[in-house]
Amino acid sequence: MSFTRSASWVASPVSIQQGGIGIEGFSLNYMKQVRFFHIEKGDVNYLGRVVLKEGKIRFDGLPDGLTHRLREGLVRWSRPRKRFLPKDGLAFLEMIPETFRGSYLNARAIEDMDT
Repeated sequence: MSFTRSASWVASPVSIQQGGIGIEGFSLNYMKQVRFFHIEKGDVNYLGRVVLKEGKIRFDGLPDGLTHRLREGLVRWSRPRKRFLPKDGLAFLEMIPETFRGSYLNARAIEDMDT
């Protein structure tokens, strides 16, 4: 199986409105990531990741189809239903492991990264 990979950044409203400056003492100069893994016949292979840096989401190394699916947004199906888009920053990142936790495609929990 082959995948076409891409990397791109999506700015969140926080980074645009605040110019990358912290909100109420909270600094946006942090990095977090969610890594994706493809699982097949007991083999676990790294696919790529979604990175949150300074309020911007980056899709790094993910297959184009998965990147497209993420750009469309992730829906929390509990009431009230809500769609989280990449521009929602950390809230979007938090939805990824909740949405992709299958036996074929799995997203790990949010991890802190060194800046």
